[in-house]
Formats: sequence, C-alpha cells, structure tokens
Amino acid sequence: HLRTLCKKDLGLPHISEATEAQKATGMCWTNEFELYNKGSPFKITLRDKRGIMVTILADNYFGYCKKEVKTQIGLSANVFGLAEEEHAGGALAFKTYSLGRHFYPDS
Repeated sequence: HLRTLCKKDLGLPHISEATEAQKATGMCWTNEFELYNKGSPFKITLRDKRGIMVTILADNYFGYCKKEVKTQIGLSANVFGLAEEEHAGGALAFKTYSLGRHFYPDS
C-alpha cells in the first residue's frame, strides 16, 4: 500500500542534500526507513502544461475521491470557459471482489 512507502524509495533527498524548503516541509529523510507522511493517508495532485491532472489518493475513504473528482470537474469547466459544472447527486459505487490471480470468463 502507498502508505508504507519510505521517503528514500520515493526519491526524496537525504537531509544533507535537501534544500531549506524541503527541510522545512519534511520532504527529506534522515533514516532510510522513514515513512512518507509518517505512514498517514495522503493525496498527491499534479497538473502538466497541457492541463492534464493526475491525483493519487493513499487512503480508502470514498469521500476524498468524490471531492477530488468535483475539484477536477470544476477546474476543467473554468479552464474550458463558457461552461458550467453540474452537480446531479451522488456517485455510483460497486463492491469489489478478488477473482484471484487468473480469471477465465465463460465463453
């Protein structure tokens, strides 16, 4: 799970090589086994020059996902211009099941 990733494994610098900003925000490590965000849930969002957004949620609370989708729809409407976002209600979610490592559908 993403919450068990170490800062070193994510490419963050050792404190001896970190900038003052990285030190101030904890975006460096002193112990190679130091967990990112102390092992707590986190969200990482980025947007490239084309406006493509990517979000990684390291948590299993569905509300965070709904909020992030709303944020991205709102931003898209604003960037596109002359558009309005529509809030028609909730989200549709289904229970998932593990089908094992191999799945062979009926023919």
